[in-house]
Amino acid sequence: MAGHLERLERDGVTLLEDVYSEEQVAEWQRELTDAWRPLQRELPSLDWRTYRFKKEFIEADSFAVGKQLFEGKRIARRRSDGTGVIDLGRGRYDIYSGVMRSGVFSEIVDDPPPLLAAIADALLEIGYSSEDELGALPTLLPGDGEEGDEGGFWHRDACECPATTDNPPLLTGRSGLLLSDPLFEGQEALDLQLPCFYLTALLPLTDLGPGEGATEFVLGSHHVNLSALGLTTAEAIADWADTQPQFEATCRAGSICLFHGYTLHRGGPIRAVSRAGLDEQQRSRDVIYYGFM
Repeated sequence: MAGHLERLERDGVTLLEDVYSEEQVAEWQRELTDAWRPLQRELPSLDWRTYRFKKEFIEADSFAVGKQLFEGKRIARRRSDGTGVIDLGRGRYDIYSGVMRSGVFSEIVDDPPPLLAAIADALLEIGYSSEDELGALPTLLPGDGEEGDEGGFWHRDACECPATTDNPPLLTGRSGLLLSDPLFEGQEALDLQLPCFYLTALLPLTDLGPGEGATEFVLGSHHVNLSALGLTTAEAIADWADTQPQFEATCRAGSICLFHGYTLHRGGPIRAVSRAGLDEQQRSRDVIYYGFM
């Protein structure tokens, strides 16, 4: 455990390899595939609304990439079972609640592996509870002959959002918080002085090799005051990230990528598509996420 704690402090991210068995992962993949395929077919008919933040929050000159990550994105909730879905663009979706509350998935957060629980207990000094919900991040694979995608937007996870949207009912039940924005708007230095209070765990359901969409991290960015560097837009953050040491969290299915809530990260570009572990009709790279706080 000491090595993981050292990497989390230094780099902001660590890999816990081969945590779950092939059988467990295969069951979760089947369940998610069976839930995601029909939802994909329903996407055009869902009652989509537009995600909006308060005007003063959008205009504030501070690092808050939630503005770029969520502002203007489409969000919907399926009436039949309450599944929430956010269209993040670039073929990337965030699905939560509804189908993600099934007993098959709930065991992931109800009974975390001992090593993961011990790390969370050591870092979150006042104790922790795993979130009562978890979600999935399916990313559509490029088709034959397509060049792949650009990757997701760089962002941080662990900050409570002080802004509201014009569609709050759509977010009800999703952890009660929208993560990705500063606790103290315009005072990032205060955020960085707080002890660690949030960890994100990513559980890939397929092997992720180089260029296959594994999450990318800017090493040590959980210690960096980005606003103080004048990095207040998605474009500036992306340009800066290109100059920094990065880590592509390639790993086998059933491993866990665990990272500090302030570590800058994004879904990596999909440049290569391995069909290992995928049936012919499955057209997405699937990752389950949950948090400790």
